[in-house]
Amino acid sequence: WGIEYGVGCGTGFDSGVRTVGHTGGAPGVGIDFMSLPDKGIDIVVLTNIDMPAASDVLNLALSLVAGGPVRRMIVPGVPPSPGGH
Repeated sequence: WGIEYGVGCGTGFDSGVRTVGHTGGAPGVGIDFMSLPDKGIDIVVLTNIDMPAASDVLNLALSLVAGGPVRRMIVPGVPPSPGGH
């Protein structure tokens, strides 16, 4: 279980589910994107309010469409795991 970074997106695995995503924002704006490529699920949330509103909505939607919670690990400064996933 870990996270890698590629082409501006964080990649990882949770309970055997591959994830790809990106989050960001600025004052008054929040965005969050998450893909579960092996399940054919993509979710994009754009808000006109500060973070973490977009992430809160995405996490709720993700748990609904994925059939349960999918943990998201964000660890700044942690290098990709050797060999990748």
